[in-house]
Amino acid sequence: MNAAVAAEANAPLRIEFDSNVELTILGAFLPTARLLHCDPVAQLSVSTLRKTMPLHGMSAGGKVVATSVVATEHRVASTRRQYFTSKPTFNETLRFSVPGAKAHCPDGKRSLFAAQKQTELTTDTVEGEQGVEQRVLVTLEDAQGEAYGQAVCPFMLHAPSRSTQPVRLMLQPRNAHDKLDPLFKKDVANLLKHGVDDFGFVTVSWNVSLSPHGGALITASPESVNQPTFPVGLVLRATWLVPGHTYQRGTQYSTSVEFGGQDRFLFDGTNPLFLTIQNPTQLERAIIHCTIQNAMNHTNASDVAVALPIQPMASFAMERDVWWTAAVRTALGRDMGLLLACIRLVRQPLGGETPLCAEEHCSLINDPVHQAQYAHVARDWGRPPPDVPPGAYQPIFWESDQHITRATERRWRRDCIVEANPSMEHVRHLLDVMMGHAALDPGVARVLSVFFNQAGPGFSPHELRQFLITCTFHVTGMTPLEAARFCFFALRRGMEQAIARDDVIFMLEHALIGRTIEMPEMELRRRVVDIFGDTTYVIFEDFLRYFIHNYAMWYAFGVPITVSEERPGRGSDGVSSPAPQPTPTSALLKADGPNAKTRAVPTAITVNNSNKAAAAAVVGQAAATTANTKAAAAHDEGVWRTFIARVQHSNKAFSVTAHVNDTISDVMLMVQNSTGIRAACQEWRAGGVLLDPKCRLETTELGLGKSEIGAPEVTIIARDEVARLVMLYKDKSFRWEVRMPATEKVLKLRALVQQKTMIPLTRCVLRAHGTCLLDRHPLAHYNLQDGDVVSITQE
Repeated sequence: MNAAVAAEANAPLRIEFDSNVELTILGAFLPTARLLHCDPVAQLSVSTLRKTMPLHGMSAGGKVVATSVVATEHRVASTRRQYFTSKPTFNETLRFSVPGAKAHCPDGKRSLFAAQKQTELTTDTVEGEQGVEQRVLVTLEDAQGEAYGQAVCPFMLHAPSRSTQPVRLMLQPRNAHDKLDPLFKKDVANLLKHGVDDFGFVTVSWNVSLSPHGGALITASPESVNQPTFPVGLVLRATWLVPGHTYQRGTQYSTSVEFGGQDRFLFDGTNPLFLTIQNPTQLERAIIHCTIQNAMNHTNASDVAVALPIQPMASFAMERDVWWTAAVRTALGRDMGLLLACIRLVRQPLGGETPLCAEEHCSLINDPVHQAQYAHVARDWGRPPPDVPPGAYQPIFWESDQHITRATERRWRRDCIVEANPSMEHVRHLLDVMMGHAALDPGVARVLSVFFNQAGPGFSPHELRQFLITCTFHVTGMTPLEAARFCFFALRRGMEQAIARDDVIFMLEHALIGRTIEMPEMELRRRVVDIFGDTTYVIFEDFLRYFIHNYAMWYAFGVPITVSEERPGRGSDGVSSPAPQPTPTSALLKADGPNAKTRAVPTAITVNNSNKAAAAAVVGQAAATTANTKAAAAHDEGVWRTFIARVQHSNKAFSVTAHVNDTISDVMLMVQNSTGIRAACQEWRAGGVLLDPKCRLETTELGLGKSEIGAPEVTIIARDEVARLVMLYKDKSFRWEVRMPATEKVLKLRALVQQKTMIPLTRCVLRAHGTCLLDRHPLAHYNLQDGDVVSITQE
């Protein structure tokens, strides 16, 4: 698999949040109605404004001229009509939702460079950079459709905000961004006709919140509506994923929770927080605070409150993990990452001493209900703990020998499907085989033999369904969300828009993605039951809301997530989880070809001892294919070097990947956006030794893995850029050289010249390239290079 395909396969899931808007329109004043009055109504609409930054649209002052075009505008709500008035009083609260609200602003030269590099076009062929902005418009109209002005709400849709008091918005002509728009010209003519400057004002207040993803299907059957016995326990878990661009030296991050009162409870890392609820009216929601504090820079301190609902205190909502994924954004739209929170209500508060379980090797060691009653001592199985998400209260442990054997078998099958590298054509072929429309391809049959470690030619429909799900979740270029959506419709039986809850468990068990491979079977089932409760069937709407868009679940399974518009690469600032293991260059599922074989792990052959001889030939051919694959991969790895660099002044560390033929100066240019230091001002040191910017990467030891894992190999030091200037005083035939930082002001240079030439400071004039140097400017303002001559005159 080439680098582009691998990047596509491991691309993080981009999360967008819907905005819930509550806009209260209190009243308005319409001076253009005058004595005749009107019958006004307030119309709310959401417009999407696209701003284009032309690359060659520079004005004389050097500013970029932006052109704005409204792409879409749709009405979302309206008030009741008022009659015969020019001062309507509405006092109405309108509620609506904006799906996927976002704002993308062009980033000047950096975006231009990225666009040119990505499309490999010259500057003349790139049209410009586009920015997207969504906003809410309030338009006043009368019964005849005549407009009485339009106001733009001052809040942003992609960030939570609330007005503490009513705000007066001025009513302006419609489509004020486009001076050539007919509606704008008509409204301006109306203002001139009445001799006023604006259409008046409208008074509003608002509350904008972002809808979190996740939750659980809370359905109550008649026998499960019993109220619990108080006190009950509340278990909270919170993980704050912070983007790299918010890091500064001395920054401290903390997460706490409060329930509308004065008390706050601080989270200790990833450990759960155990609380006790004394009465049912004590709380309705949990407000989690994400706080950034910097002892060195207090201006960057911020606290963002994220409110999450708590499930009802009834028996049908107890003993269930409810996960939420929420955006951590300030009212000004600053993105501070993602919050993953889990809320669990338990029948009895946890804490204190619990009796030791009588079973020495208890098979329920990972069951949360059993853990709340008894304490356990984890058995030492002679191997590291399973690589799985933590349980409700404590990490997951090995349960039995069967659990270890099952994990070994699942790793075998995951390696098999990863090296087979299936595509959508193979998934369609498997569907045709399951429906009886086609015969099983011989190449696919051989992969099935290795996948199930059996040599029999026939495979049951149950085995074909398992293999279909595994192939779907490992198709190159398909995200887990798309794979889950496809499997939902592939597993339908008898109902068009619903599948059984057991089919969802079956799908998750055989997806073989990320950290689900070593999870115990009971833990996988518990997570699905916690989401969908005691329901028998799951309709697609609930499956889409609670399972597909449950990003906290995917993150726990090892799927990377992000909130950025662009997919983050190495050293980027996007928020993402550790990416899954890279897919090796693998054999394709071709018919009647040796490349249809897959790798067989020797230790996994013991899964099915009765079919060793039958699978020996397939395994032998697979070993030859794997040897060629590893040789090709080793050749590719020798061309690229990956190492960790750290910026000295900010202590920011990131990963760098470069070609062996690149020079150090080329890599400096690549990382100057990540470091914030110009390439000309970077100084690289490896092991205390200064690296020559002209040397190639292959002549160094960077990226050869000789340092400790995760330890920085390169330290980037910011040094002042020094300019070497030649000072010339013709009247006295003085000529000498001066070395000064480019950031120094011209005033300091004149002071040095005054000491050298004894010219009064008020009469000393410096010129370079025919331009008089002014005291208030730094030397870099005049683009002075090494060797430039600065003439000195006395005036």
